[in-house]
Amino acid sequence: MLDEAANPFHIKGMFHQAIFHPVRVFLSNRFALFLFGRRIIEFLARPSALLRLVLSAVAVAFCLAAATSEAEYQLTIKSGKVDRRQSIVSFDAPPKIWNPELIGEQGDLVAAQLAVDGRIYFILDQLNGGREKTFRLRNRDGERQMPSAVWVDRQGDALRFTLNGKPLAQYQAAPSSLPRKDIDPIFRRGGYLHPLWSPSGLVLTDDYPPNHLHHHGVWTAWPKTKFQGREPNFWEMGRRQGTVEFEALDNYWSGEVMGGFRSRHRFVDLSANAPVVALRENWEVKIYAIQDANFPHYVFDLKFVQECATNAPIHFPQYRYGGLGFRGHRQWDGAENAHYL
Repeated sequence: MLDEAANPFHIKGMFHQAIFHPVRVFLSNRFALFLFGRRIIEFLARPSALLRLVLSAVAVAFCLAAATSEAEYQLTIKSGKVDRRQSIVSFDAPPKIWNPELIGEQGDLVAAQLAVDGRIYFILDQLNGGREKTFRLRNRDGERQMPSAVWVDRQGDALRFTLNGKPLAQYQAAPSSLPRKDIDPIFRRGGYLHPLWSPSGLVLTDDYPPNHLHHHGVWTAWPKTKFQGREPNFWEMGRRQGTVEFEALDNYWSGEVMGGFRSRHRFVDLSANAPVVALRENWEVKIYAIQDANFPHYVFDLKFVQECATNAPIHFPQYRYGGLGFRGHRQWDGAENAHYL
């Protein structure tokens, strides 16, 4: 049933649940980079053939052993053959650790955070290839707190992310306001990221661009589908065949290592006699406190899970685009204004 094209988001076949886990995004003053795994789709319709690939910018080895009876552990990080700098590291929280603190070999404190997924995250500043570094892991003294580096502030129907006061990203939950009165209300949409900022403060994304009103920063949609004998288009909303709606914001958090949120969306088929929800989608976004003076950049992970909302499967004929969209700023329009690797 599965026939994947070279692009992992060009899918021919059908599914009942797919997990895109995750897309890692690098935003610098000079470029935006999206990293995908070679196979990043988990098909739960065939339990005997499950495949999960967790995409990470770091390939490290962990050696975690209890050191004392007071819930203190030793954590060893090995770099492999690659020089590591500002690398995101995570591992399952060991027993009796609920407020983690990492202490380096020189007694220096390293920010660590226990996330809602039960894993501890920290950022490895630098580790040359072929080397290893050892930390002590324990619970933090209740009187010793580290301030949140990534802060999430709810502003009406949006979440604004900042890193030490500088804007990083914004998630638009409920449908946003239309920028002009002459735009058809069918184009109103929520459940996307915009703006994304570069470390120097430039806006990298666009919303409701004049030549593609259905484009919204970083968003998800499918243009070519088959569902219950119809062919709803969830990408080009102006065709009035389908749309994607924000459903709920489950939670959001700030932190000294990363901030993030979890939300839910629904894909609504408008081509039926009455609207039908065809897909339900869960988003999880984590934005990290990367601070590299030599190479300023931001990093965030986007994981989205899509499940059929009815007993009917949804088919995705092969098409040249779809799934995940990124709309660059309108100043990039024109061959003379953009360069690609």
